[in-house]
Parts: sequence; structure tokens; C-alpha cells
Amino acid sequence: MAGDVRFVDPTRKEIQFASGPCSVTRGGDFVIITFTQVSPRIDGMGAGRSETQSDAVVLCRIALPQQAVADLVRIIGEVYKADTPAGSEIRLKK
Repeated sequence: MAGDVRFVDPTRKEIQFASGPCSVTRGGDFVIITFTQVSPRIDGMGAGRSETQSDAVVLCRIALPQQAVADLVRIIGEVYKADTPAGSEIRLKK
């Protein structure tokens, strides 16, 4: 789909560093991908505590139509092609 489409960024969107767990939810004709950042709980910090508790704080959710998901899977597959064992394939669940 992006072959004939020019990418523009007039408002210079910020890059979000999402190092936490991601989740994927399917809703009708769309897939929703949630990106998070792990952050320590402020109430979990304190004297005498040996472990700090953390939360996965939602940074953003992106809703993609099925075709965009297929494009994303293909692009990721191409980027990581060298690391993919021969004969393996990424498939979307229906």
C-alpha cells in the first residue's frame, strides 16, 4: 500500500520508546496494538523494601485495519529476514 504514498510528518511526531510488554487485541476488522513502558511504582519505593514493584504504563494504542497488519508483518519479516530460520513463516490468526 505504501508504494505510491509519500510519507510526510508536518507536526514532527515524537518517537516513543516502548521497552515494556506489548499486547495485541483483535476487534472486528481492526487489530489494536498497545505499547508500554515499564515504570517503577512510586508507592512501591521506600526504606526497607528489597524489591521495587513496577507497572507497564500505556504509551500508545494503534488501531490497524487487517491489510495494514499484513503489511506490518511483511515489513518486519523483511527487516529480520537474516535472523529467520529457513522455512519459517509468520501468519496472522483468523
